[in-house]
Amino acid sequence: MNAGPHRIGFVVGLDWDFPGGVQRVTRRLAQAQARQGREVHVLALGKAGADASEAWEAGVCVRRLACLPQDAECRGFDSLNLQPQKEQEVLRWTRLHALEHLHLQHLSAFGLGLPPLLREQGISFDWTLHDYHAVCPRGQMWSVDGEACAEIDLPRCADCWSRTWPQLGAATEASKAVERRQALMVKAIESCERVLVPSEGAIEQFLRCGVPSAKLQVEPNVVDKPIWLPPRRPFDPSHVRVGVLGSVQPSKGVLELARWVADLGEPFSLEVYGPLSDYHGDESYGDAFRSLLREEPRVRWHGTYGPSDLPLIFAGLDLVCVPSLWEEVFGLVAYEAALAGLPVFVTDRGGLQESPGHALAAGDADVWKGALKRFVEDKA
Repeated sequence: MNAGPHRIGFVVGLDWDFPGGVQRVTRRLAQAQARQGREVHVLALGKAGADASEAWEAGVCVRRLACLPQDAECRGFDSLNLQPQKEQEVLRWTRLHALEHLHLQHLSAFGLGLPPLLREQGISFDWTLHDYHAVCPRGQMWSVDGEACAEIDLPRCADCWSRTWPQLGAATEASKAVERRQALMVKAIESCERVLVPSEGAIEQFLRCGVPSAKLQVEPNVVDKPIWLPPRRPFDPSHVRVGVLGSVQPSKGVLELARWVADLGEPFSLEVYGPLSDYHGDESYGDAFRSLLREEPRVRWHGTYGPSDLPLIFAGLDLVCVPSLWEEVFGLVAYEAALAGLPVFVTDRGGLQESPGHALAAGDADVWKGALKRFVEDKA
């Protein structure tokens, strides 16, 4: 038995069954701990309206909390900051399983009051900041106007909150909640012994947003090399298959990449893998992507994928692109593709700059189209 706590828990305030990066990283960590002989539990969200359930999955005990409809769960803008009932649920779950240490992986549904509460109760824990939810409830510092935000700006944030969640109140009430979130964030960070951030680039963004620097430390996510890889398709310069993996949403730049590939025409095709859903209730980006799919046969959407699908996906691609427009915290797909032996293009944003990819200017059509053409023409 390894030294350290025997019974540990992972807290994920997101839908556990959604194929997001946080969920994939957490699964990998939890299963690795279980293989080392520890008793591992996960507390996450389930489907709306479903009863809470608990089951063992790949050696890990997963409890899914029912996710209530938004109008039943959110009453005023402060519900974006604090969730007292769910905080108590974390305490009950921790005590039920006599957990000795918690890894907070995402607090989207649990609120910023959880770290100070755990500290008060003498519960050992650390907190990993996989995105910018600690400072922005939209998670990615991506505004309702479709722009990346460089810092917390009270008037702009209040306007963004009120337009994203108009059912929660007026902009004046949102402004007060933004101020309270900043104070809650500082208290939450200061209550932690360790606050882990997967990249240096993300730390720079957190500091611009007023996050105290003393507790932040870089700890890159663990990415495992695929257990098996089928033979790669031979490179055919007359048909170059470009792949993009991840959610089709405004901050990810998938639609923009699809338009660039459509503009280039032969020999390129774009293979898109990942869920297509609304972004904080806004479906316009997804609608535009669906429209492009109908008009452009060179762009193909394959739907949601799971980790076990990656070897076959990578085997059918010549190049993987990560065209994110936000300050991505960690380039999980870039690392996975590189470990599979694929060349990778990424944007020059956040933690992507530290990934094993060739960095290109975010959102710059000419730069990206030029790089794609050089990929075919220049073997070096």
